Amino acid sequence: MISKKDPEILLKKIEGEKLDKYIITVDKIFKPKFREKECRYFKLCLKHNKLKSETIIEGLFNSGRESINVKSYFDIEFNPIINLSNKKIDLRNNDLDKKLFLILSKIVEPGGKIIVAVATLYNYNLHNETFTELDRGIMAELTYIGKLLFYCGCGYRYKNWLIREGGNEGPPALQGEKALDKEKALSNILIVKKKLNHIIKENNVKYKKIAQEILMDIKTGELIIENYKKGFTS
Repeated sequence: MISKKDPEILLKKIEGEKLDKYIITVDKIFKPKFREKECRYFKLCLKHNKLKSETIIEGLFNSGRESINVKSYFDIEFNPIINLSNKKIDLRNNDLDKKLFLILSKIVEPGGKIIVAVATLYNYNLHNETFTELDRGIMAELTYIGKLLFYCGCGYRYKNWLIREGGNEGPPALQGEKALDKEKALSNILIVKKKLNHIIKENNVKYKKIAQEILMDIKTGELIIENYKKGFTS
């Protein structure tokens, strides 16, 4: 009997999802040695007109285990600027990065999480900016990776893994968690709104602008409120 939480079945749900004119493809799935049976290594690429891009995401997906109360999670490296044939694609344009993380979050159950490396060979400067900001104590939602996690519904609780188990369990990363229920998720948004309103009163122009953008999206319901609600209806 195949489990509803079979990691390969869940990962294959991502196959064929659209990012505007691009199609997501799962390049490979396999079980790493010496890892839990629920764990799979995978890579994601984009396809367009039969052409395949460089890797946009690679890492591990664990479908979770109810008997020991482990929720599903991703532990990944993210490549937001890729090449497809001779064309460069920046996933930050047209919110493709946010849409991509929303697709990932659909197979993360309530209480699960997405862990994203903030020190990686992929677009080092962009990820290092998040690392530096987290290290300075900047609110996670105002960083590039933290904002992606917040928008896809995995910003209920953050954990900075700037040093992971002495550096032996992967690169530095930011972890974003999905709330256990819709009420907790929406309650958290109210808390975030208060923090963002406080940021707007400060003098830092960069973070003031980011805070204003997030608050506007919360107000209109675009990419935030609706995404949080969807996370508890599937």
